[in-house]
Amino acid sequence: MSVKVALSICSAITFLVAVAFMTMPEHITMNEFVAAEGYAVDVGVTMRYLLGGVIFSVSCILFYSRKIDGANNQRSLLLGAGIGFAAVCITIICVTLFRELASSIPPIIATGLCSFACFLARNKVR
Repeated sequence: MSVKVALSICSAITFLVAVAFMTMPEHITMNEFVAAEGYAVDVGVTMRYLLGGVIFSVSCILFYSRKIDGANNQRSLLLGAGIGFAAVCITIICVTLFRELASSIPPIIATGLCSFACFLARNKVR
């Protein structure tokens, strides 16, 4: 897998997550925290908007980093992205196990896929 393909996949996935967070924050909040009501839902919705903005910025950075030159630069970028996505994946798994977070399978798959794509592409950069 090339650097451009790996970063394109990561950018597309993070963009879709950002769009979901920005367009249906209440739905996502209620799916994750089924018992939430009142002010807790408002806090959750606000957090989804904020996270959506941050995730969109990551998507843009990944998208515009696709054309980075030099094997060392590419390997470094892919290592950082791979570690970052792995950290998010592990965090979601831990929160799911220890905080009883509902419906966390899609983000686990998405962040795991992004991490895998980055490490796979990093190993092919020469």
